[in-house]
Amino acid sequence: MQQTADIPFHFNPRFLVNPTRVVRNNWIRNRGWGREETSGVFRFRAGRPFILEFVAAPNNTIIIYVNDRHFATFSRVDLSKISQLYVNGINTIRVHNLTLCPNPLTTTTTTKEPTTTTVAHTRSPPLCLGLVVLDNMETPTVLHIEKLGFGGPSATPIRVRIIVRGTPLVQPESFNINFGTSGEMLVDGNVLFHFSPRFDIKQVIRNTWILGKGWEQEERSGGFPFKVGEQFDVEFIISTSPINTIEVYVNNKFFTNFARYDLNKVTHMQIERAIQINSIFLCPGTLITDIPDKLTTTPVK
Repeated sequence: MQQTADIPFHFNPRFLVNPTRVVRNNWIRNRGWGREETSGVFRFRAGRPFILEFVAAPNNTIIIYVNDRHFATFSRVDLSKISQLYVNGINTIRVHNLTLCPNPLTTTTTTKEPTTTTVAHTRSPPLCLGLVVLDNMETPTVLHIEKLGFGGPSATPIRVRIIVRGTPLVQPESFNINFGTSGEMLVDGNVLFHFSPRFDIKQVIRNTWILGKGWEQEERSGGFPFKVGEQFDVEFIISTSPINTIEVYVNNKFFTNFARYDLNKVTHMQIERAIQINSIFLCPGTLITDIPDKLTTTPVK
């Protein structure tokens, strides 16, 4: 490269400049480097692991994710000519794993305006250490997530990330995702978190059901980011420290959080009613996404 081969995309995190930045550019023979792009939060730290994801999208675009968070896009030249991947950085980077997902993105022409969920629909599976993927699950389904290593009593703080990728169906007019204790939910097992999008009232109900008490106070705040027949990603981040909290993201956007009971007792996940379950992704332990963002961004030069 830079001798007889063009570089359609150059990705270069720079630690020893002030402010730190990630330079994106391209290099073409007989023309040299193009215009640098440096916008975006610097999400790398020396000595800390990271996951860097490049998604080849339509219109010769590369979508970049750092630690499973959208970072930037880059679109300049024909990406179909790319034949090499070159990672350079003697004593500056240790490559633990390299994963290639040969899934072509849909390029069907449409007259509809793109929606905010288009990127999420075309993404490859999320990356994390110890990822478990369950595909084409039947509905209804009950997962014993404790047996999979994602719940149950623990002496140490728990932080688990579960993503449900599915498609809402026409009938009935809702679907439920429940996290509960051992036993049969709503019979002899508590429901510590009930997540129920209701298409008839265009609201997402959150609640708990406790043996001997029944349903408690509903929470309904927030919008309604679901459409019948349109695929979605719902991400649940379950934490027991510093407080018992479930954070919910829909199509990579924060939706709500929920905090009531001891989430160490969650052992099962139930999915039921009007939903086609395309995939379930489970990420255990301390997340690489725990790396905090810096509060400033680097302007484009």
